[in-house]
Amino acid sequence: GATSTYTINFSVGQLTDNTLKNILIGGSSLPGFSPTKTNYTVELPLGTTALPAITPVSAYATGEQTITVSNGVTIAGDNCSGTYNIAVKAPGNSTTRTYKLSFKITASTYSYLQDLKIDGTTIAGWDPENVFTYYINLPLGTITLPAITWTKGDSYQTVVGDAGSMTGTDGTYKITVTAASGAQSIYKIVFTTAKSSRSEERRVGK
Repeated sequence: GATSTYTINFSVGQLTDNTLKNILIGGSSLPGFSPTKTNYTVELPLGTTALPAITPVSAYATGEQTITVSNGVTIAGDNCSGTYNIAVKAPGNSTTRTYKLSFKITASTYSYLQDLKIDGTTIAGWDPENVFTYYINLPLGTITLPAITWTKGDSYQTVVGDAGSMTGTDGTYKITVTAASGAQSIYKIVFTTAKSSRSEERRVGK
């Protein structure tokens, strides 16, 4: 009988996926990343002067997608302007997907001192993030407070000492530490001056 030959041609369609698998910021996944979400705001710590490394991650072999980055971000002091754009093109898709990253400098929330000294020596029991009240006993006859000095936890803090509630060398000296964000910690040093245990005698005239 007659023989018929059928030819089946297979073709592999071109890649149409123009989404990224991930975006890494400084080696870590961009918070809230989703392949179809294209606009992000990334927080950077106070003091940042340059962008961290930004790495687009494709789900496909190198070259299957065309990925183009453009950095239009300018950092001036505590302000960031412009966007970092990542454009992704797939050969079978005429549409380019562009991920846009904006950046903002976030004020420090750190409101702890690095050190607190009495007459040049770190106060006993110093634990800046857990202990906020300290007790100092002053010797009999003390008429002036010892020198109270501190070292800021970072250069953006404002630190104010207040002896307003003290009577002489007795009472509470308060140190208020305000972070750049407005967060506060208050340290208290309670001073007690030793009093004479000798009873004063009175002569009663007859």
